[in-house]
Amino acid sequence: INNQIIIENLNLKIGKGEHVFIKGPNGSGKTTLLKSILGLQKINSGSIRIGDFQVGSNEWNKNRSVVGYVPQGLVNNSFPFSASEVVGIAFSSKNIEKTEKDIQIEIAMRRTGCFHLADRSFNELSGGEKQRVNIARCLCQQAKVLLLDEPTSFLDRKSKDDLFDLLNEVWANEAPTAIIVSHDYQWIDKF
Repeated sequence: INNQIIIENLNLKIGKGEHVFIKGPNGSGKTTLLKSILGLQKINSGSIRIGDFQVGSNEWNKNRSVVGYVPQGLVNNSFPFSASEVVGIAFSSKNIEKTEKDIQIEIAMRRTGCFHLADRSFNELSGGEKQRVNIARCLCQQAKVLLLDEPTSFLDRKSKDDLFDLLNEVWANEAPTAIIVSHDYQWIDKF
């Protein structure tokens, strides 16, 4: 951003199944870090590896579904997708029969408590509902790494508690590596 150094001399290794929380105020580079891990933000030097894949390589581009991304709660778009269609994006690069895809979508949405929203427009959902749908998408994606960007933004207290319980359940069953960035210190401290 205008040749400004956002993150410098970062050397970070996160083991399989570990959960890392990165705290910091708004504007401190947390989202930039996640975008770099996703390969959406160019880095000036060094490299980022996810398992056997170097981010940005041809192999990475073929296997980038190993990373699931849950964006900040206030992501709006004008696309008329239903909640189940958003979850189904997980299968965009996979050749799966429609029946199997529908079954996996339903299972993931039931696990995250959002199946009742399946036919609703994603844009009309609350922040907490969108979080559940996005986590269901990551489950269908079978992501080995979860990146959560300010997951409690725009959530009320009950929704924050529900998200806490949901993440603990996902971590217990799927054991993905997770990187969560947030300035919500109180919520992070619960973990």
